[in-house]
Amino acid sequence: MGFVTVASGDIDGVPAFWQAEPGGASRPGTYTAGLVFRTGMADETLATRGVTHLLEHLALYPLHVDAARHVNGQTGQLTTTFLTRGDAGEVAGFFKALCASLRNLPGDRIEKEKQVLRIEASERDSSILQPLLRHRYGAEGYGLAGFPELGLGAVDASGLEAWAARGFTRGNAALWITGGAPPAGLRLDLPDGERSPAPDAPVTIRSTPAYFNTNVAGPAFHGLVERSTAATVYATVLSGILTDELRYKQALTYTPEVSYTVRDGRYAHILAMAAGTRESVSVLTAEFLRILSRLRDQPADADKVREVTERLAAQWDNPDPAAAASLVRRAAQNELLGYQSREPEERRRELAALSPGDLHRVAEEAFANGAFALPRRQKSFIAGLPHIPWTRAEPVTGRDVPSADAPFVAIRLIVGAEGVSVRQGTQSLTVRFADCAALMVRPDGARRLIGLDALEVPVEPTMWRLKPDEISRIDAAVPRDRHVRAPYREPETIPRPGTPPWMRLAGRLAGNVYLAAAVTAVIVLGIPLLIGQFSPVAGFIAALCLALPLLTGLGARKTLRVLLWRAAAKRTEGVGDPPDTG
Repeated sequence: MGFVTVASGDIDGVPAFWQAEPGGASRPGTYTAGLVFRTGMADETLATRGVTHLLEHLALYPLHVDAARHVNGQTGQLTTTFLTRGDAGEVAGFFKALCASLRNLPGDRIEKEKQVLRIEASERDSSILQPLLRHRYGAEGYGLAGFPELGLGAVDASGLEAWAARGFTRGNAALWITGGAPPAGLRLDLPDGERSPAPDAPVTIRSTPAYFNTNVAGPAFHGLVERSTAATVYATVLSGILTDELRYKQALTYTPEVSYTVRDGRYAHILAMAAGTRESVSVLTAEFLRILSRLRDQPADADKVREVTERLAAQWDNPDPAAAASLVRRAAQNELLGYQSREPEERRRELAALSPGDLHRVAEEAFANGAFALPRRQKSFIAGLPHIPWTRAEPVTGRDVPSADAPFVAIRLIVGAEGVSVRQGTQSLTVRFADCAALMVRPDGARRLIGLDALEVPVEPTMWRLKPDEISRIDAAVPRDRHVRAPYREPETIPRPGTPPWMRLAGRLAGNVYLAAAVTAVIVLGIPLLIGQFSPVAGFIAALCLALPLLTGLGARKTLRVLLWRAAAKRTEGVGDPPDTG
């Protein structure tokens, strides 16, 4: 196969892209095609997270009656794609049925498909990309891919119809196809509509470059760069260096992973990660950081750059079917994102002209915009790479609510008119009601406020000494369209205080020297005075008898307090830790 040229045309007002030369099919006469809409997760809000994925499932449901048909759907950051494979008649029939389904979604299937999505989510492995996206973008736009589908519970038929009318239109679609030009009978009967621009990215929530700690088996890096041929080559060079040094030379990891992913019409993400063992993670983290900082500080080896560019040029000149299909898919995506696809000759010239200096500029840009996720207890030794702590924003003004485990747990909740804060010493974490992306509401009374900056404040009534009306005040302060129904929890999963009531009472008595002294004084003075009413001599003797225990008790109070706090610490381990914001 020679160098692939992408042809383009129009089907019922929808831009279409295909290979100018037939090929790329698993067998002659077979097509693979995708109808792409410029609507995805980044267009949702946290309170409606999951609506696009649900619509994709519903639109495909009527088409799955024949299990032999090859159909599928993909919901991404900015696009939703409906895929099929088959002969000309099968492909044309699929898109006819799909367009009809998008116009008339099966409303009686909504609750069942919600359950399917919840099962799918429960089987999906967590990804290091999720906390990295939350760190960079918060709880809106491109950061929403870092959150579960919290909004499924609130989605109804009218909301789905409005979402389909907004984004699943001919003006917001593009078609790609491999195996030849589009079949003559293929039609795309979609409603009219406007092209949706890619959402604006919020200002980086937390400054970059920086690192944070989370539960990962190895370090990860998330860089933001302008889309370019140099950036794609840099990602390939980085992958090769990480593999050579971390896998083969030092045997610290099995397979480092590096990906270059288009974000929108201007920017792309570079993700790099390497997993290790508990014994190797400290050295792995240090070496991973060293490689990224070295590429930032000095150009990559010229021979390495030349080797990569020559290899990529050979792949472009003689692409396999999968690579050829990728070029056609990218052309459709670029159309929807307003990005001008490069002609084959232009791409070849750019690749041939690349120098180590071009890649060095990409490395500097990626590192400067970089977010690093490091395993727990790992630190960075790189100058200019600060740690982002769990705290964020000044605490609100309001009532100081002690923990149910007070006085053994020092962390406190502040419920105010403007928001809710968690405070520990001089550090605090705050979600203001005006900046609340979602309020998770549980049937058992628990609440979780998630701010636009992706930081969270949990409010568990069982864990705080709340007043009866404070939960309802939080509910009233957050707009209703941001309320999210959280699922029911079994009673045994609801968090409870770690200490029993008698221990908390003893802790308050032992911790307050004035209260302890007052109680002691009442006993030491009250009993002799009471006895003295009947016999002054007996009262005097009682006072002498109580004086010695008083002196001994005051001296032992500190020891008893230490023993009490140690016992309570075992029961409350982890309760006083700050929220894990990832």
